Amino acid sequence: MLSQVMTGPGDLTDPELLGMTQLLIVSGLDTVAAAIGFSLFELARRPQLRRELAEKPEQIKVFIEEIVRLEPSAPLAARVTTDFVNVGGMTLPLGTPVRLCTAAINRDGSDVISTDNLVMDGKMHRHWGFGGGPHRCLGFPPGTDRTGHRCRRVAQADP
Repeated sequence: MLSQVMTGPGDLTDPELLGMTQLLIVSGLDTVAAAIGFSLFELARRPQLRRELAEKPEQIKVFIEEIVRLEPSAPLAARVTTDFVNVGGMTLPLGTPVRLCTAAINRDGSDVISTDNLVMDGKMHRHWGFGGGPHRCLGFPPGTDRTGHRCRRVAQADP
């Protein structure tokens, strides 16, 4: 696929091609492993939560979303401004490289969900752990499925 993109019609620059290559290599490896690791760590720290998930496996999806909100596998997103942007009273010109910290956005206290606490209220809450809009992670459905499978097995295992 990558060779077709590199040699086919289109006007991608070398830095854009390099970025796409890095994305394809990194996106499916470390991110899923990190989500599984953070999930299993939380279950090991909280035996009561593990028991609750064993009794109510439908809550595992909520748990995974919360883990990704609190500990996003890719906590920084590199972007470039496409227009003048005002951030905190400072104007960034068009073309300014920026790093967005999704880990901070998900914990900024802007609402009752954006806290440092694991919110297990049975609801799926919006967060930026998978990005958003056109930059939303394409691998989030299979990644959360794999993470859910691991969590389900751990939750149902004998202590």
